[in-house]
Amino acid sequence: MNSLFKSIVLGAFMVPLFAISQTEIGVQVRPRGEFLNGFGQPIAEGLTPGAFVGQRSRLTINSSIEDVQVFFQLQNIRTWGAVNQLNANDNFNAMHQGFLQYKMDSLWTLKVGRQELAYDDERFFGAVDWANQARSHDLLVFQYKTDSMQLHFGGGYNAAGMNRIEQPYLLNNYRDIQFVHFNKTFEKLNWSVLGVNLSYMGNTSDGLPNYQQTFGTFLKSSHRKALNYVMSGYYQTGIASNDQALSAFQGALELNYKIKKTKVLAGTEWLSGTDMNASGNTSNSFNPLFGTNHKFNGLMDYFFVGNHGYNVGLHDIYFGAIQPISKKTKIIGKFHHFNSAATITDGTDEISRILGQEIDLVVVWKMRNNLNLKSGYSQFFTTRSLETVKEVSSPQSFQGWAWIMLDGKISTLIPAK
Repeated sequence: MNSLFKSIVLGAFMVPLFAISQTEIGVQVRPRGEFLNGFGQPIAEGLTPGAFVGQRSRLTINSSIEDVQVFFQLQNIRTWGAVNQLNANDNFNAMHQGFLQYKMDSLWTLKVGRQELAYDDERFFGAVDWANQARSHDLLVFQYKTDSMQLHFGGGYNAAGMNRIEQPYLLNNYRDIQFVHFNKTFEKLNWSVLGVNLSYMGNTSDGLPNYQQTFGTFLKSSHRKALNYVMSGYYQTGIASNDQALSAFQGALELNYKIKKTKVLAGTEWLSGTDMNASGNTSNSFNPLFGTNHKFNGLMDYFFVGNHGYNVGLHDIYFGAIQPISKKTKIIGKFHHFNSAATITDGTDEISRILGQEIDLVVVWKMRNNLNLKSGYSQFFTTRSLETVKEVSSPQSFQGWAWIMLDGKISTLIPAK
């Protein structure tokens, strides 16, 4: 079937669908150029910094008839110049979300299919929107909602394919998951509780999955003219994906205060870790598995963004400010001081826990209601301890990252006839 015929068939199907349903169609194009001289990992002497332009292009169709909603989101993620200009096809297209939602009554909703999970400050479950591909899960979720309370619970089971007999699940993903999230809003307080049970196949010799559990809570105040705070705490137990017994925790506190138009903030986060000279089969390293980790612990992604798992953990102390320049422009600045949460050893000798410091600057310009321009610069100051943890010898004295991103989104509503 050629492309023209496919388009005619698809159009013939979509026209009557739009005629009987309320449908919203949205598109997004988001190119981002980056210069990487030590992003995510210290760059060693003699290596040339990387530079590229990545782009996300999305098409979203959200259609509903009475109590049934169908949501479909396609995306193309590519690096400029990664394929030849006359290339007939590539592997850059994917379905990011595709779910069916059924409103069972005024309080209960069922949501089934590929979907994003984003709760609270996205420390444990997040959409990871900074990453062009973002994160989504294949789940069945029940949702209960009132004016001041939400309860979500559900789960999913993953397989590598439609196999007639069970096959080992070897993908870098959980095998199955069950979770519950409860949120209650008060007059000046937002409170949540989260519980997650999931399994990894790990390195088990018997071929059975290892299960681990995470429990936690989140608090956020909302005083208009006073000191506000954000707090979170999580505990992990069970068996880690590296096949070790797991006992780990996270705790965070951020304070922010608005002085006229300027918002100043200071905070700290502790993610427990495992001593480098530890003996035994226990991991004390907390892992924020599915969070939007780019927004935490510095924008250069040295910690917990596809790295630093089952390691010495982290103690992050930071302060910063958000300063509006005009109605459409603001500057965000942060300074981080990083220590390990567990001991670091170089050979047999224990060395300093100081992992370095980072400065982040971001400028946001709202050009139009549907068009934003963002740019930023970050610099990391490494230490011998960081070199040991990251296993990088002779890093360059300059570790920096610069980026600029244009984000355009347009949507239109097609009401039912």
